[in-house]
Amino acid sequence: METKEIRFINSSYKTLFTIKDGDEIEISLNDGSVVHEVCQYIDEYHLRVGSRVFHIGEFAELREKLHQSYKPVTQQTSIAGG
Repeated sequence: METKEIRFINSSYKTLFTIKDGDEIEISLNDGSVVHEVCQYIDEYHLRVGSRVFHIGEFAELREKLHQSYKPVTQQTSIAGG
């Protein structure tokens, strides 16, 4: 069974990045904090972020409206430099 890819776009439907089903994104909130949310593939145009289901365009528009950025969580993000 192949792993599904979740596509993240901006409000103009330009692809920003993709992640695998079950991977996490990091959302930067307005107070400077960040949250990690697990994302699940529903279909080509819908995803679950945490406990909420979004159309990919709806998610992009909401984040832009709230002035919040988001990016994939990668292994490098979790490793402390040293």
